[in-house]
Amino acid sequence: MKTGDTLYMVRNRVEPERGWLFVDWLDRKHIPEVVALAGVEWGHRIALDQQDERGREVHLLIYKFESRGALDAYLESDARKGFWDELKAFDAIHEGERSYGEIAFSAPA
Repeated sequence: MKTGDTLYMVRNRVEPERGWLFVDWLDRKHIPEVVALAGVEWGHRIALDQQDERGREVHLLIYKFESRGALDAYLESDARKGFWDELKAFDAIHEGERSYGEIAFSAPA
């Protein structure tokens, strides 16, 4: 990745008992559907080692978009509205917070 790349990130917290239902939906349905949309280059789910203050598992989704315009189109898309509807099935076991922007600084190794 480099300076100027556009990222969309979602930090998800899931209940330990039934959170696997949400994670399964992410891996088998949601992430592949997002990545199949125009303007999305890739998507990853990272299972973080840390739990939140309530003992919930934490997963970070990161998507890379071709441009800020592609991200803006996604944010206004019917597909995203449909994802919001699908998320309602997981309200009792999932919380998420979304962030997006462009890489402002990148240091080579």
